[in-house]
Parts: sequence; structure tokens; C-alpha cells
Amino acid sequence: VGRTQESADKFAQRTRAKHTDLTVIASKSLEDTTKGTQIICTVTSSSTTVLQGAWVEAACHVNAVGASIQTMREVNEDLL
Repeated sequence: VGRTQESADKFAQRTRAKHTDLTVIASKSLEDTTKGTQIICTVTSSSTTVLQGAWVEAACHVNAVGASIQTMREVNEDLL
């Protein structure tokens, strides 16, 4: 999908159209988006941290799906 606002907006629009029972937003700030979130699922091939542990509330469940090999780094140590 990419990491631009335009890509995020398009993805959100397609997903809303396909899954009308879900709330899908394209946020400009990942940190702001995590506030009050109950479930976060990261699915990236990033070698740098995308999700900071400090942003995640205590009761939130996180699936770090993309961090499947040692060189991937979607979440930082604070989250682990």
C-alpha cells in the first residue's frame, strides 16, 4: 500500500466499501490512532520500528505479524 497519506486514504476507502460493518480511517498520525484502540495488527516488512510501545495502552492486544525474522522491526522493545 505504501506509506503516503494518499495511499492510506485509498486503502481506507476500498476497505470501507468492502467491509461496511467496520470503522476504517486513514490517520495522519499512528500515535494518535492507537489511543483507545483495543486491537492493533501490524503487517509490515519494515526493518525499522513502526509501532512504539509507549503509544499502546495496557489493555490493547497487539499482533505483530510482519516481524517474522530477526531483521524485521515493526515494534520496539518497550512493546515486547
